[in-house]
Amino acid sequence: MAIGVVLAAICLQTRQESWSYPEAVAGAMFLVTGVVFPLAVLPDPVEVLGLINPITWWVEGVRRALVPTGPSSIGGEGSVWTAVTGTSAPDGAVVIAALLLTGVLVTLAATATFRSSERRAREQGLLDRTTGS
Repeated sequence: MAIGVVLAAICLQTRQESWSYPEAVAGAMFLVTGVVFPLAVLPDPVEVLGLINPITWWVEGVRRALVPTGPSSIGGEGSVWTAVTGTSAPDGAVVIAALLLTGVLVTLAATATFRSSERRAREQGLLDRTTGS
């Protein structure tokens, strides 16, 4: 939901072609969340973006719930996770803690971003004061 709030904040600032932003973000999420392939195959800066994304941890938690002995999309040889933690993959408690932490951080950032964007949109006259659109 927080990522949707950030998208709404962006759409408040851009009136043209705003409909395409959610599709672009959804496509990017497939790339940086480890849904299609492991994060270790991505360049390190993109892998870090995946690790701070709560959707990555949610996907990992769902995978562990459905297939507990299956491979992880986080960690592995040459990954940022393994280089920083020294473990090949996060365990269940780490997945839950990371999901909670990243979820809180992204929600706080989304709230601040939306408030700032709404304030700017009102100052710039981008919002119609009668209808609120």
